[in-house]
Amino acid sequence: MSTLQYLVESENMLVAHSSSLGIMFTTGGKSAATAPTMPRVESREGAGGEFEAWGEDNDFPQQIIDLYSKNTLIPRLLGDKAAEMVGGGLVAMKVTGFKNGQEQMEWIDDPEIRAWLDDFQLNRTLFEMANDLQWFYNGWVEMIPSVDRKKIVGLVHQEAAFCRWEKQKPNGKCENVWLSSEWPNFNDKKATKLPAIDPYAWDAIDKVRNSTQTNYLYHYNIPTAGKTFYQLAYHDSVRTSGWLDILQAVPAFKKYLLKNSMSIKYHFEIDEAYWPAYFGEQLWEKADAADQIALKKAWLKSMTDALTDVERAGNSIITAKVFDQAALKDYRSFVTINTLQDATKDGTYIKDILEGNNQVLYAFGADPTTIGYNGGGDQAQRSGGSDKREAWLINNLRLQPARNFLLEPIRWAARYNGWEQRHPGFKIMTKDSILTTTDTGFGQKQAIS
Repeated sequence: MSTLQYLVESENMLVAHSSSLGIMFTTGGKSAATAPTMPRVESREGAGGEFEAWGEDNDFPQQIIDLYSKNTLIPRLLGDKAAEMVGGGLVAMKVTGFKNGQEQMEWIDDPEIRAWLDDFQLNRTLFEMANDLQWFYNGWVEMIPSVDRKKIVGLVHQEAAFCRWEKQKPNGKCENVWLSSEWPNFNDKKATKLPAIDPYAWDAIDKVRNSTQTNYLYHYNIPTAGKTFYQLAYHDSVRTSGWLDILQAVPAFKKYLLKNSMSIKYHFEIDEAYWPAYFGEQLWEKADAADQIALKKAWLKSMTDALTDVERAGNSIITAKVFDQAALKDYRSFVTINTLQDATKDGTYIKDILEGNNQVLYAFGADPTTIGYNGGGDQAQRSGGSDKREAWLINNLRLQPARNFLLEPIRWAARYNGWEQRHPGFKIMTKDSILTTTDTGFGQKQAIS
């Protein structure tokens, strides 16, 4: 159990040192006067006896995965966003001062920390965590303590789609998480329940260190308004607004059109008087119905070959035209050739696709210049190197709050391991490569964020 060494103690202030937490400062006593208030919220979605349902049928993540995966743009955007959050990987830094409005940082050369951050398993876990954060704004990662519980030796990503909060306790807290790959169905004999770390608890580290439980889950998320158990990603608006339905309907329509439309290019209108004139009255009159059909098919094949064979390009065809004796006013065409319009080449709904893609980009906060998006001839297009670089820099600034939420479990583990105490001003950050302009050497420079 961690012991406290009191440095300053009075009636309304305490400054103490904890072997696990380092320097602590509180007011009003030796410990927090009360736990944070957690109102109890009755779930409005689904009905689960042991868990808080995620969505009306408790399968919201699965529905989103199926829906988004049918779109050609969304998975790529989410993958790019996850990669941008991870950047060039993790690095340990410490703040040494503040100058010209910027923190002054220097790299921490600590073999233990460097080995921990460079581990390939942690870097794989980090990208998986970023994926869940971008797809669902929710994620869970499992903390693996050492045998003596003095260190967090590793983190293991758990699929957000497999996680459900246990029902709230009377104090308003969800203390455990159910893990199952069979949602929306629930079978407690096949599911696993793990305790969750409370990020709001001031003594969370001591609780984990002194517990006999070997595995804990840390829930990280991007907070959104009005959501308690599961956050709702901003980009979900592209689904609820109906734009995604419109966008998905267009390729389905095109596929149906290609599959079911007639592949006929020419339509021949034949006067019945043409056949005996062409084949001869004697041959035509002697032919029975089957023979007449065979003669028509042979004629049609010869006409089609003449009109479509590339090797015969430039050849001519002859169709009959006679004076209409009955009308005594015009010529009568025995054969009329009509060229049919190809319904698959008229560009129907192309503008709808472009506008739908624009709505997707808006919802996901993606600048089209960074992905090489071509919005069509009547839409503004800028895709030069300067445009891409500036868009990337702006996006990188906007990502910083979300990146902090992604790194929260890793920073918590670092605090557990005592690295903050070992290196005052300690920070775990991401490395990012920033494209530079040609007048600065055609190279790359490293930025820490």
